[in-house]
Amino acid sequence: MKFLILSVVLLAAVHQTYTATWTYSAGPYGPENWYKLNGSVCNGQRQSPIDIVTSTVINQDLGVFQLDGYTDVNPNMDLSNGGHGVTISLGPAHTYNLSGASLPTTYSAAQFHFHWGLLNSRGSEHTLDGNSYPAELHMVHYDPQYGDLVSALTSGNFDAVTVLGFFIDLGNENNTAFENFMAYFGNVSMAGQSLGTGNLPSFNLRSIMPFDLTGFWRYNGSLTVPNCYETVIWNVFHTPIVISESQLERFRDLYSDQPGPNNTFLRTYDNHRPVNPIYGRTVLHSEPGIDAVTTERPTQPPGGFATALSPMVALFLTLCAVAIVLAGL
Repeated sequence: MKFLILSVVLLAAVHQTYTATWTYSAGPYGPENWYKLNGSVCNGQRQSPIDIVTSTVINQDLGVFQLDGYTDVNPNMDLSNGGHGVTISLGPAHTYNLSGASLPTTYSAAQFHFHWGLLNSRGSEHTLDGNSYPAELHMVHYDPQYGDLVSALTSGNFDAVTVLGFFIDLGNENNTAFENFMAYFGNVSMAGQSLGTGNLPSFNLRSIMPFDLTGFWRYNGSLTVPNCYETVIWNVFHTPIVISESQLERFRDLYSDQPGPNNTFLRTYDNHRPVNPIYGRTVLHSEPGIDAVTTERPTQPPGGFATALSPMVALFLTLCAVAIVLAGL
């Protein structure tokens, strides 16, 4: 049984790690003390989430994402409740392949999970000009050269993992795509419960994302749970996913691993880490046709960002440098 629990912890490392040693609530095990955990880098200078300040982002058209296999049948899905929220694991690598948009390589999707608040005024991990959404979805991908997600996360390389982050907003109608997995929430209402690989019927993964994926912000950051490894390229999209308030309440009905009164457990909510300082990092803003910047910037951490300059921008900078030299002759 101990081996099984450890295996689940490792496979769902992005959202369900070391549940006995950390919580989202303020206190000895809260976010302000995550840095004290063994092996933690939660006090690093490339931490996530952040507040995206739109007046300070750098405009650059990074191109479009290429999603391969996201509409295919996948018999290896699983739904689990790790005590801090629910995760849909996607099985072996290469089922879903993400590339394009100036990413440095092709990544494989491993899982997606959610963060949400008790109140509709909070819940997303990232904020936009200081404002929160009620929830946020993270679709986690890793570079297959590392073999698995855990190895990628712990590699120390800033581009080993990339996450597609989607704000979640509220509308009047149920999001039918979400019902493909929410219909099974009753089976994983308690922390530690799992459907088991292959017991979640396959569904169209692309259908849970917004139609428009062309506008997004990108920056170099970290895992948002301990041990907060700084190995993540973040892509946070303009267009939110829309679900109904009744669907959001079903997330809030899930139980956490935190003990409550009379031998009960507390409901899961406010499972979002506070935003972290930017520490001089560059946040890129991409959408089709946006003007490219002409300011020289570093191409990798520390304090950097996740993609190199486009060839046209690099050529422009070179010509400017030559002109300045000639002017001084």
